[in-house]
Amino acid sequence: MKESFFRLKSQFTEEIIFKKNSDFKDRKIKLKVSHKLEIKNIDETSSNVRLIFSIFTEEELAESPFFISITQLGEFQYPSDLDKTDLENLLNINAPAVLLSYIRGLVSQITAFSGYPALIVPLMNFAK
Repeated sequence: MKESFFRLKSQFTEEIIFKKNSDFKDRKIKLKVSHKLEIKNIDETSSNVRLIFSIFTEEELAESPFFISITQLGEFQYPSDLDKTDLENLLNINAPAVLLSYIRGLVSQITAFSGYPALIVPLMNFAK
């Protein structure tokens, strides 16, 4: 196995918002997830990628068990001679998948501590 040329140099959680609906009684829920991706090129070999991942919305809180939004920021490095299309795919597909792996653990912990069963966020396909 060979180490990838696309690397996560650093990452951190920028923001967590959690609001619980204590009046929610229905245990059968259908997850509504959404995300927003922000990419900022630092130089020809690195970019910051910010993934804002939400489950439900604050506006839907009366009909959902909770609202959660987590913003994860990562700095990714890559070779300067990388094809533009390949770079766009890496930043728009691979980078958010990597950042989501950090968010998934946070969601599980936060939901478990809230009194709900620990929620395991399914894997997401950012290519579609």
